[in-house]
Amino acid sequence: NVILTSGDSVTVSNLVNSLTADTDSLPIGPVATSPFRPLGVWRQRAGSLTVIVAPGQTVNTTSPAILTFPLRNPERPFAAVTPLVSANGTVSIPLTAATGRILGSATAALFVFRSVKESTAQQGAF
Repeated sequence: NVILTSGDSVTVSNLVNSLTADTDSLPIGPVATSPFRPLGVWRQRAGSLTVIVAPGQTVNTTSPAILTFPLRNPERPFAAVTPLVSANGTVSIPLTAATGRILGSATAALFVFRSVKESTAQQGAF
């Protein structure tokens, strides 16, 4: 049931419209229970976040891997997007669309691919 192991990567993309600048150290949570390293690589223009499975950790098909991270919403209205998820490593997972839309100024704050949500839909907020 293990599909990703230590050092494998997961990329969430199409998270466009964020005002969060490029960084190689975007905080990833929840730290106590996440199978991922505590910092991810964020690229604003591409709207992509890449995270690495932490040493000694695995991601399997029988339990959710929760991934939280802060992105700053723009101050202007914007359309919601459909996140895309891929993985590389022990098993490669091709680019797959999530089953919902997020980050829009008027969207419900939840979609399910393997479960992702945002903490606020308020414009100009973290």
